[in-house]
Amino acid sequence: MPKDEFPAVIFRVRPDSPIPIYEQIVAQVTFGIASGGLEVGALIPSVRELAQRLLVHPNTVARAFQELERQGVVAARRGRGMEVTPEAPAACRNLRQEIVRGRIREALREAVSSSLPPEEVRQLVEEELAKANGERRRKTI
Repeated sequence: MPKDEFPAVIFRVRPDSPIPIYEQIVAQVTFGIASGGLEVGALIPSVRELAQRLLVHPNTVARAFQELERQGVVAARRGRGMEVTPEAPAACRNLRQEIVRGRIREALREAVSSSLPPEEVRQLVEEELAKANGERRRKTI
């Protein structure tokens, strides 16, 4: 894929999610870079273009881009748009762990507060992980 072409498949927002849309965008860019799907130098679509693709308000996308820029993941390049920085892969691998760990922690808090026994929690986690891995394999086939 040319460095100036951004994969459209990376962005899928869920308006019904408890996670704000701008955070979903930040996480998806972060995960894309951490996994190697987005390389250093890749250009990210403009605020207007991404907002149209996702059917969200441009301010939402702008907020996500500001957060990514604050984290050093992307940088504005005059006349080119937002570009993945050389520091992004290492930063995104760390951010990916923080994001996933936080979401797991929240789910475990809910499980504990609902008095689910640890064995049931482990079983649920294993079942959901197996489902997620199955879905992931189907998408790559």
